[in-house]
Amino acid sequence: MSISHSSNRSKQELKNRINSAKLSWLSTIGSDGFPNVSPKEIFRAIDNDTIIIANIASPKSEKNIRKHDKVCLSLIDIFVQKGCKIYAEAVIVDPSSDSYIAYKTELEQMTNGDYPIKNIFRLKVIKVQNILAPSYSIKPNESVEEKIEKAMQYYGVKPLK
Repeated sequence: MSISHSSNRSKQELKNRINSAKLSWLSTIGSDGFPNVSPKEIFRAIDNDTIIIANIASPKSEKNIRKHDKVCLSLIDIFVQKGCKIYAEAVIVDPSSDSYIAYKTELEQMTNGDYPIKNIFRLKVIKVQNILAPSYSIKPNESVEEKIEKAMQYYGVKPLK
């Protein structure tokens, strides 16, 4: 399901999920046919069908996108244990592109300009698939709050007071 073909509410929920995520993983297709998975920290959903990702230090991702435009971006909230896989077509937005400055400005708001942005990966969303931890089917009566509490214990994280 493309973001644009879902309801306005689910479009906004997905955009919020993307923009509140702290880390994602971009999977590209390598020249050897194998996937290359690379963590991405600086990304934004700029509209209902477009995600931009700063290319700070990802020469393999860039090389792969230039040859194969199909990618998958995965996001997960490790505490809620939910996320999504976003299947997309990617292009490289180079500094010479008309849209580069606007995209770069958007991404630099996240970094205060502390990271050099070589170019930008622009993803056109094709479909979205939800990710749920097995605990949602194994323990369907467990509340989200209980799942968060257990995950925080597992990861050794203490809640903010």
